Amino acid sequence: MEINDLLNRNYFKGCLDEVKTERGIMPVRFTEQQFTEFEKVDFYHPRIRCLAGVTLECNTSSEFIKFIFIVNGRIRDWFNFDIYLNGSFFKSMKYDPIIGEEHEFFLEMPAEAGKLKNVKVYFPQNLEMVINQFEVSDQAICNPVESSLRSLLCYGDSITQGMDALHPSLTYPAILARSLGMNLLNQGVGRHLFDAKVLDDALPYKPDVITVAYGTNDWGRCGNIEQLRKNCDEFYKNLSSYFPEAQIFALTPLWRKNWKEMKATGSFQDVAEVIKDVCSNFQGITVIDGLDLIPHQLHYFNDGVHPNDEGFSKMAENLSERILKAD
Repeated sequence: MEINDLLNRNYFKGCLDEVKTERGIMPVRFTEQQFTEFEKVDFYHPRIRCLAGVTLECNTSSEFIKFIFIVNGRIRDWFNFDIYLNGSFFKSMKYDPIIGEEHEFFLEMPAEAGKLKNVKVYFPQNLEMVINQFEVSDQAICNPVESSLRSLLCYGDSITQGMDALHPSLTYPAILARSLGMNLLNQGVGRHLFDAKVLDDALPYKPDVITVAYGTNDWGRCGNIEQLRKNCDEFYKNLSSYFPEAQIFALTPLWRKNWKEMKATGSFQDVAEVIKDVCSNFQGITVIDGLDLIPHQLHYFNDGVHPNDEGFSKMAENLSERILKAD
């Protein structure tokens, strides 16, 4: 299949656009305006170009799916593609890619003569890559999948981006989108915090539900509690005006092992109280206590801060329950 077919037929989900480069297609999660703001801070590259929440989806009779991918950047040392067939987990494929080199993705599927299979490939949330040379069996049917009627948009830091899940399909935004039956746009970026400037009022994506999960980085990096309040207020003021029809869910920070320390912004709970107080000034925002989403046990975290796959599953289950109750 030619690269232009991938571009024109909407096989990629979870992105705003697909950029054609010299080496292949790069799905992107942000607008040009957002990229401009993020690129003012070197640390956010390559995080802003990682494929968190991006999937390749099709209905196909093919016996296999094959493509070439080239890695331009990496954040973690583990990389998995997760594959779902007909809505159920099928397998995970682990790679150890080298930056700049071509790697082959080859998925052999169960032979079901004449039957269309719904295939969903989750890309690693911690790799920046381009995709090329997409192939299926000769004469096979391969059609894009229609989008869902409702859409989810997730803002946040490295936890929202999916660090440190081993499996991209087990980050909390991915699980939440499946649970709610929604399209997903994951705009989580590692180390990010409340920053109204990265919101784009011309975002070409209209969410029905928005989750916002900042605060844990603000706790350690804001100079004082009043600066945090100002940043938080500006963020929610813009967000509310840009998406007046959306249900907005503001998550206070998740439990972390050092949550009882004191920072320049005060206590961990002081940050949560600021978020709650700011959000009370806006209609349509529901605050969810992050301390209630994952049990306060290191078993559910990779490093005492970032949830592991089991921690994300707990988080998504509890978050989904609260969102459904609010409907």
